[in-house]
Amino acid sequence: MASGRRVPVLMPGNGSLFDLIECIEGGADDYVAADSAPPLEILTRAYALCRRARYPAQPQYVRANGSVIDEARRHVTVAGRAVELAASELRVLTTSPRG
Repeated sequence: MASGRRVPVLMPGNGSLFDLIECIEGGADDYVAADSAPPLEILTRAYALCRRARYPAQPQYVRANGSVIDEARRHVTVAGRAVELAASELRVLTTSPRG
């Protein structure tokens, strides 16, 4: 992937153990028996996959123009100096598009 972003994969299948193993071994992040799973379960699984893809377990650093945003530690520096931000201000910085 050129952008370095990873797209989570929720694979529907027929519900057999063989199908589940084949899908997971093939690269799917999660599996759901499409013919028997309630729609709310499918949506919940999809939401969880997207959440984990957006906030991976590894610390995320954003560097731009001498500023560093460390999402995991909730720490911001500008020109090497720590900047105190309210939680809402940090949320705005970390949810903005980063093309």
